[in-house]
Order: sequence, then C-alpha cells, then structure tokens
Amino acid sequence: MKQLLFVLPLLFCTELFAQTPVEKKISKAKYDIIKRTVEFLSTDTASFEEVKENKCKSCIGNSYEALKQFAKDNGLKNVDLLIDGWRDKKVLPNKRALEKFDTLLLRKITTNSSDNKKRSKRITIDSYGAYRDDVRKTIDDYSNATVINGDSATPLVAQQADTAKEETKNTALVNKGSGITNDNKGAGREDDPQEIPWLYLAGGAFLAFLTLYFFIEGRKNREKINKLKKELKDVIRNRDANIDNLRVEVKSLKEKISETEERLAQVSDKQAEERKAYQQKVREAREEIPKDKFSKDAVSDRPRGFGPIVKYARYADLGDGFSSEDLLDNHDSETIFEITITAPDAGTYKVTSNQQAQKYALSNASYFLSNTCLYDSLPSVDSTIITNEPGVLLLKGNKWVIHKPARLSFN
Repeated sequence: MKQLLFVLPLLFCTELFAQTPVEKKISKAKYDIIKRTVEFLSTDTASFEEVKENKCKSCIGNSYEALKQFAKDNGLKNVDLLIDGWRDKKVLPNKRALEKFDTLLLRKITTNSSDNKKRSKRITIDSYGAYRDDVRKTIDDYSNATVINGDSATPLVAQQADTAKEETKNTALVNKGSGITNDNKGAGREDDPQEIPWLYLAGGAFLAFLTLYFFIEGRKNREKINKLKKELKDVIRNRDANIDNLRVEVKSLKEKISETEERLAQVSDKQAEERKAYQQKVREAREEIPKDKFSKDAVSDRPRGFGPIVKYARYADLGDGFSSEDLLDNHDSETIFEITITAPDAGTYKVTSNQQAQKYALSNASYFLSNTCLYDSLPSVDSTIITNEPGVLLLKGNKWVIHKPARLSFN
C-alpha cells in the first residue's frame, strides 16, 4: 500500500505538469534565442580568445547541458552561468513576452560592466546583424505557427482576468437598471464541467488523502519517538545507578588495597628485624667457636679414608640448621640446598644450581633463604642465584648447625 502511495503521485504529476503544445513551442523558441545568443558571443574574439568554433553542432533538441558544454569547450568564461539564469526565466506563451526576453538577453551582453568594458562594442561585430536577423526570425516563426495552428497563446491568467472584467461589467449594468433581465444576471458564470477537469478533482482528493495519511503516520511516529525517549531515560537512569554502585565498589576496593599495603609493610619490617636478630645470633655463635676449628691443620686432622659426602635439603627445617635425619641422597626440583660433609662433624652448604629448585626458592625467598644466607639486595622471581661463599656447618647431635651463613648474589 505504501509503495502505491508513492507511485500514484508520480503518475498524477506527470499528467498534470506535462507541457501543452503551446508550452512546447515557447520553450523551443526560448532555447533557440539563448543558443543563438551564445553562438554570437563565441564570435567576440576580443573578450574570448580561446574560441574554437562558432556553431553548437551537438545542441540537438532543447539540450541546455550541451549548450553549456559548448560554452566551456570554447572558453566562454561564466557564460554557462548566464545560460542557467536565462533558462530559469519564465516566458509567457506570446510574442510580446518573447520579445521582452530577447531584449533582456541583448541588454545583458551589450551593456558594459566593471569587469568587462568591451560589451558595448559587440554591436559592431560583423556577425551582429546575422544574429539579430536569426532571433527576429525565431520570434516571427513562433508567432506565425501559433496563429496557423489555432493554438491559444493567451495564458490562463489572462483568460481569468477577461472573465472577471465581463462579470464586473454585467454587475454594473444590473446596478444601473439598464433593463437587463434576470436571465442575464449570471452571464459568463455558468457552471461548465469542463472548467474544472476531473484530473484536478482527483488530484485534490488524492492530496487530501495523502495529507490525512501522513498526519496519521506522523502521529504514530511521534508516539514511537515519545516511547523511545522514555525508554532512553530509563536506560540513562539505570546507567547512572550502576555508575554510582561501581564508584562505591571502587572506593571500597581502594580502602582494602590500602589496608593490605599497610599490612605488607608491617610484615616486611618484621621480617627485616627478625633477619637482623638472626644474623646477630649467628655472629655471636661464630665468636664462641675457636677460630682454629676450620684451619688447614684441623682439616688435615680429619680421619683418614673419610671422603666428602653430598646430601640435599629442601630447607632449614630447624631454623638455624638442618636435621641430619631429613637430609636427602638425591636432588629434585624442590631441594634448594646442596650440603657437602667434609668431616664427621663439619661440612659446607650452598644453593643448588638446579634452575627449577632456584625458582622454587625465589617464590618465597624470605622463608627459604633469609634464615640461612646473607645477601645485599632483594631478589626477583626471575633472578639466578649465585653462591659467592659457601656456608659452614657443624654437627651437634642430630643437627647440622649453621656456623657461618652462605653469601649469595643475584643476576
């Protein structure tokens, strides 16, 4: 149905606005005058120096586009704009209107302006006389053709004006009492069905129908728009509420993060204090043991036939030492320390070179390394552990006590 509503107006407008024979003739005469004027301008070599030809051979029918192209191809600057202006001028279908239109064009091309002082000299061009003869012939041909064919060259407005004059005259005669009978009072105003063609009635009815249809559609669209606006307001309201909730949650998370950072700082400080206390104890224990315990003479005094024994430990399970019962014969990805027993009651230890075991140790360095080793900087998870100086162990009962902590560095 909607597609039909848009097709019918096209058909109606095509029939309603189709040119009559008289309109076609006046359009043809108007175009011929414009075309001949442009061709005359092409002969003005003083104003236009790039002209190639003086006849528009491609101007077939009433093709204004072809005429404009002819002007551009021949370097007639701004003439295409003049053609557009002349084409839009309304010319009534009579000889007098056509002559006025010709006068308008002639005045335009022969009157000087601020940008062209040579226009008035165009009437002295050799082709000016032939141009004027062609234009007058076009006007005369139009006038003669209109009379011969019996076409009405009087516009509808003029016909309505004549009718109005006759009605005014009849009314004046009645008012003066000139004796005109009542039968003649309505002279010239009889309802003739041909004066209002059925096409106009159908067009008026159809336009009224379209107006009503679009009014109803517009009302429906306004209701839809109002509904969408209401839904949009609800969406915006919900969005604002969600944003407020998110802000509250973000604020709460920030407070929790702040509290966690404070706790971590406290734990870090506590671990640092414990590390210092442990290192102090180690120094005190080292001072209590005689210095010649690990001298060359003491090492040479170890029992003959005693060879180094390598053991492994996951961590210092006794805090300041390793339990002799928990030492392992083989290493794996979690054996962090490699212990070498050099004498029945003495030995050394270092961090294993196994990369997996080192990553395991670095996952919690403060737990696995801080009580057993000395290092100047805190390691990162991706560091490589290097034992710069092995630690020293002494056997006391079933416990290998750390006498001297191992010294580490990290790459």
